[in-house]
Amino acid sequence: TEQHFADVVLSEEFLNLGIEQVCSLISSDKLTISSEEKVFEAVIAWVNHDKDVRQEFMARLMEHVRLPLLPREYLVQRVEEEALVKNSSACKD
Repeated sequence: TEQHFADVVLSEEFLNLGIEQVCSLISSDKLTISSEEKVFEAVIAWVNHDKDVRQEFMARLMEHVRLPLLPREYLVQRVEEEALVKNSSACKD
């Protein structure tokens, strides 16, 4: 799963994982990804799949996104502008 993360996150299976499984996957040191943006996008896709229930996990998931590895431009244009981040005071911090 860690080696094929980019493919896995597009699957229905990933979207149906529980919060513990998602945290475990995205925090794995064995994760093979081309860029940290993939992790952020996976978090957003997972939360949006059942937004009413999952948006409360946003801050917890964001703890595992390695923000220092994201390009500054991406942080400003994508992460800061994401409604799920904007609407969570814990995420803003």
